[in-house]
Amino acid sequence: MKIDLAHSFIEPMAANQPNVIAVKMKDNQLSYQGLNQRSAEIATQVAQFVKTSETCVGMFIEKSIDAVVAIYGILRSGSVYVPMDIKNPVERLRHIIKQCEIDTLVTTPNNVSKLDEALGERASQTNLIVINDDASLTLIPASSPIPLEKKGFRVENQNLATVLYTSGSTGVPKGVMLTHNCLTRFCDWSVDYFKLTAEDKCISHAPLHFDLSIFDIFAAHRAGATTVLVPDGMSGNPRYLTKLIATESITVWQSVPSVLVLLLKYGAIENYQYPNLRQVLFAGEKLSTENAKKLATHFSNATLHNIYGSTETNNSFVFSFPASLGDDIPDPLPIGKAYSYVDYMIVTLEGEPAGIGEEGELYVKTPTLMRGYRNNKAYLYESDARYGYFKTNDIVKQLPDGNVQFCARADDVLKSNGYRINVTEIDTVLQSHDVIREVGTFAVPDDEIGNRLIAYICADEDTLSMLELKTYCAKHLPHYAVPHEFEITSEPLPKTSSGKVNKQQLKKMRQEKHVEIT
Repeated sequence: MKIDLAHSFIEPMAANQPNVIAVKMKDNQLSYQGLNQRSAEIATQVAQFVKTSETCVGMFIEKSIDAVVAIYGILRSGSVYVPMDIKNPVERLRHIIKQCEIDTLVTTPNNVSKLDEALGERASQTNLIVINDDASLTLIPASSPIPLEKKGFRVENQNLATVLYTSGSTGVPKGVMLTHNCLTRFCDWSVDYFKLTAEDKCISHAPLHFDLSIFDIFAAHRAGATTVLVPDGMSGNPRYLTKLIATESITVWQSVPSVLVLLLKYGAIENYQYPNLRQVLFAGEKLSTENAKKLATHFSNATLHNIYGSTETNNSFVFSFPASLGDDIPDPLPIGKAYSYVDYMIVTLEGEPAGIGEEGELYVKTPTLMRGYRNNKAYLYESDARYGYFKTNDIVKQLPDGNVQFCARADDVLKSNGYRINVTEIDTVLQSHDVIREVGTFAVPDDEIGNRLIAYICADEDTLSMLELKTYCAKHLPHYAVPHEFEITSEPLPKTSSGKVNKQQLKKMRQEKHVEIT
């Protein structure tokens, strides 16, 4: 089998187009030659501490050119990159570091202090490679280097390339393990399907710990294109983003739909022309047909793509339509047809194959399927041995034209601002608070962010404040999973016949309250 790794194109690109810009952010940029040289330097430092072909190396860096260099450096060292959100609570960071057995991290000087807090007692046992402001490297070793002759391992396609952390159904984040083959198969298909070339300038809006970044970085670079990074602090600034698309002559855009809605509402999108924008990809949540039509009027030269698929499958369906389709854009937008390498089946609740137009649960078989969750057997319950397919927990139906339509989630996982959130995780965290007796978290549709998180809490009303609740959640949950609203009551929450909190009744209560207020 041909050994084709996620980073294997870096040296050939540096040789064939050394001066082409590989990555850019604001006024800073790095050519393919520079990316090759700098990532090789990091690889040399990291490799001293790599024990096996699946040693996990952490990344504790803001989104930046340095972070992209670190990704390739870690991969080229023969190890696995684990990007961590520096805004995450310390407890979540500690969980990731412990679960991935990370003893080597790449960071920057301004992040060392928070990293020390997250490492705790492990700080003295952790090797740090610090990328300085002048691009020089400082090594802070905690262990002796491993002699090269004692390693004797070779990285192959089936070895891990990355572990990306997503919310877990038990209140514990799950690390999705993706191999080199997962990344390369997806990226090669993407380059071909979206016709990416070295002339393209691809936006990178998603955080590097988010699965959308795989396309932004690896697919773009496999085509020799330029990746234009959106700084973390500007990712929610719609006016900055619309101007960036125009002034940087962006040709390929990818983001969650809620960001595109922000551009329509608050980005003064009509103030610019976008003649170079030819591909607009949106993934992670639902985009209304009404907003798709509005986008089409502004991005008139583009083809729009509704991408479907979880981190676990690295995407698997796409519905593509030209902006010129105008009023004929389907309502609602389908998730489309399976990628060329993806097989799927739709199964009714009775376990039978679903007919055309009949709802059922979607099962997916793909070579880009994750290997599993890091040190977590939950995967055994989310796949189904009867079919050999991944159980998506999504209810869909096959349309007569061959496209697939998403209908609903079969569990409590939802999307808000493009992030996958399991409300059970929020409930688990809130229920751990000393004075909270009962919790019921649910979502209501929101046109701007996809879903708005509402937490109903049973507790003594005079013992809790909104600020305390926000602060408590921020300590234990990623920022995107902190509820937008809290309702506190001293009365027991409504229950179903099985004794569980009745979230449908809570939704009704909130709706009635809003009617009274308005």
